[in-house]
Amino acid sequence: DWFETLAKAERSHANKFTKTLEAHLANA
Repeated sequence: DWFETLAKAERSHANKFTKTLEAHLANA
């Protein structure tokens, strides 16, 4: 349902943000 879809999108966004942050820290 809508809430589950929102939760999945939130989790996907969080994972994407974490990977971007880790990549940035690795390059620093």
